[in-house]
Amino acid sequence: MAGTLMDYTYKSTDGATTYTGQVVADTTNTKYNYAPGQTYAAPGGTYTIGTTPGRATNAPVGSVYQTSYTANGTSYDSYHYDPKSNNYYDVKTNGYDPMTGTYTPPAAPGAPASTPVPMWSSTNGLGSEYAYVKTTDGSYHVYGGGGNANAQITPSTVGVTAYDYQFMYPDGSYYDGKVIDDGTYGYKVGTPVKASNGTYNIYAKETAPPAASALAGYTYTSLYHDAATGTNYPPSDIMPASPYYQKPVGYGGLGTEKDYIQKPGGYYQFSQQAPASTATPVATLPLPS
Repeated sequence: MAGTLMDYTYKSTDGATTYTGQVVADTTNTKYNYAPGQTYAAPGGTYTIGTTPGRATNAPVGSVYQTSYTANGTSYDSYHYDPKSNNYYDVKTNGYDPMTGTYTPPAAPGAPASTPVPMWSSTNGLGSEYAYVKTTDGSYHVYGGGGNANAQITPSTVGVTAYDYQFMYPDGSYYDGKVIDDGTYGYKVGTPVKASNGTYNIYAKETAPPAASALAGYTYTSLYHDAATGTNYPPSDIMPASPYYQKPVGYGGLGTEKDYIQKPGGYYQFSQQAPASTATPVATLPLPS
């Protein structure tokens, strides 16, 4: 069933930060039944759905996009990062179609038409979105999550740091990992992090600096524990033969990570939304997206 592409605006409580985008609504889904003109609470402010009638789209219901970012009166273009091509795409360049939320890169002369790139950062609705701004020094800084991440426009005085975390499901299963921050998220040891399907515990700050290529919001996993069997599994980002090896499995901070473990029957995805025990196995690991 086709969803409805609706405009939204996020505004922080103090009014210093706003950003705009689209979300795919569905009147038959209570989680994504966004209504024109309505407001919805966000961690650091409020979302307001536009009053313009929605447009039909075949993008997944719950998909969220970002199109512009404004901080302290200065506006910035919004960039979407595509892990498959390792490129950042500016939504204001030619080739972005707001009706479908996809970007079609220009094809080389004589080459076939390029394949459109989905520009949504998440399919979990408002509050799960993230995107990037590009500052004058050419670096990219993440923002989104309804105020969970505020782009560090000026150089951070905090420094780029890796924090060790554990996410525990209600049944006692858990996974361990690390997340990168430079003050964008305000992560600290012992600081609570909102989660709807379990509990995050940031339990340590790593003394060694992250790799120079690691950006705020990059999230990794290092172990998955199944409480029912007492078994520990290595996630795919530490499997040398995996396409996820040594790569982030989330780009928008805690809550955006999605990874896989291998058990008899195939590969099982896990995330903050659901443990591996509820996943339908796949025979081969999909490419990062």
